[in-house]
Amino acid sequence: MQKEGHSADDIYKIREGDENAVAKMVQDHLPRIFNLCFRLTANREKAEDLSQETFINAIRSVARFRGESTISTWLYRIAVNAWKNRNRSQARRFSKMHISIFEGGKDGEDKEIDIASPDPSPLENLERNEGNFFIIQTLKKLEEEEKVIILLKDVDEKTYEEIAGIMNINIGTVKSRLSRARERFREIFKVLGVKQS
Repeated sequence: MQKEGHSADDIYKIREGDENAVAKMVQDHLPRIFNLCFRLTANREKAEDLSQETFINAIRSVARFRGESTISTWLYRIAVNAWKNRNRSQARRFSKMHISIFEGGKDGEDKEIDIASPDPSPLENLERNEGNFFIIQTLKKLEEEEKVIILLKDVDEKTYEEIAGIMNINIGTVKSRLSRARERFREIFKVLGVKQS
């Protein structure tokens, strides 16, 4: 199945470790994957890392690519899954972050307290850098799946079929989730706009 300039022979070469075929795949798809990663992370360095992780994961799992979707759809799925995994990992890591402080009380024991990361979140960086206050605030309040589906459809202009492939759901589910996500986005945006007026 030939998709986006990649023939079955190209996929075979990638599977066999042909560096030129791998380089062509990366060259052809890096700009779109990086843009997606940047929109998801709102941080250039993190987007670069996530893009690199996407291609490493793709190369490692190319044997499982069946050609039922385009390579870009497959790479988008890998990027979105890598981003979700990082978010879960980061959430677990920060939820377990403790600092031990000395109370100096009579018992002389240390007391552990939870602290949050002092670094601004990626969305806070984007908000500060690009001034999209209400949009960013709205995106912050969306669930992970809602954010992804809105970015894929409304920013990346992916088709329903491509989104279904990326998210590994059927087209009807894409349409209903997108509708609910857009409705929720409008509701949150309206509330934030009213609160800030």
